[in-house]
Amino acid sequence: MEFFYRRRRGLTSWSLGRKQNLLAVLSLALLIVFFWVKPEASRFNSAPRPNIVSPQNDSESFGQASDQQVLIERIYQRSQPFEGNALRHLESGAFTDDIALREGEFNYEATKWIWDFFPPNYNCPLKERFGRQARIGDGGKWVCGVETLMQRQGCKVYSFGSNGDTDFEEAVLATTNCEVHVFDPTLGQEALEKLSKQPKIQFHPIGLGPKNEQVEMRDNRMTMGNNRHYTMDLLTLQTIMQSLNHTWIDVLKIDIEGFEYAVLQQLMKTSKSQLPVSQLLVEFHYWDDAQRTLPRDILATLKSLVHNNFRVFSTEPNWWWTNKAYEFIEYSFLHVDNTGKVLLPN
Repeated sequence: MEFFYRRRRGLTSWSLGRKQNLLAVLSLALLIVFFWVKPEASRFNSAPRPNIVSPQNDSESFGQASDQQVLIERIYQRSQPFEGNALRHLESGAFTDDIALREGEFNYEATKWIWDFFPPNYNCPLKERFGRQARIGDGGKWVCGVETLMQRQGCKVYSFGSNGDTDFEEAVLATTNCEVHVFDPTLGQEALEKLSKQPKIQFHPIGLGPKNEQVEMRDNRMTMGNNRHYTMDLLTLQTIMQSLNHTWIDVLKIDIEGFEYAVLQQLMKTSKSQLPVSQLLVEFHYWDDAQRTLPRDILATLKSLVHNNFRVFSTEPNWWWTNKAYEFIEYSFLHVDNTGKVLLPN
């Protein structure tokens, strides 16, 4: 009986061992199937995608002919048929006397502002606000690619119109290696003394105009009630760039109280090729009690900018100096070539 028990115990032990071996073989087979067969199947079920979400890829390639830039331009182009159709269907007298279209229907009045036809439909994945962070709507500017586009050697920033406020320019200097030039022929002594304490800001007491000229002006709106007299030297952008021996402007900021339309239309007409500017930041003004800014000039200027490949990536109403916020509005544009690549100096 003892012998028989030992044999039975040996048989039992051998049987269990064989089962364990079989389980090990099956487990190994399942692992092989999981790691080899599943990736093959997924390769057929999902198309390859370009690497457009890596933070490192964003910082290195934005603005260049990258997968990301191609996708951004494709999205922008999809919006154009709708916006172009809306502009084509404007009545011939639209925006002749006002920047708003009011349509009465079903006992209520709908309002379309001139800015609604030029929305921020271009994607800048690296957008940030520079200037007065605590004061929304005045002073701050939305800029694209501070960590990329504005980090190149020889970066130039032109700022026309400051009213003595250099928060934006100081923020640029603190974050980039850009050379910053401020132009303003209207500053009083106090503002000039403040600027003198900013040695990195290169100040020029001249203004931006559609032609080279000297003008006299008395305007209480431009000085917010001070009713001062001005004798100003105005120069075209081309003349200023030649005098400073500059061939490219990375950021062109314009805040010149209603004179921006004549200046921008002159730039669009006289540029022999593409305007040598990567970004354009403009505060557009509508003075409804004067003939300085006619709605049709605003419409023509915005159409011309879009036609010349300036892409709107940000808008922000200015709530501070007007009862109606949509009379003053900040616009930020990126300048691209015909393929959608951001224009940079060669």
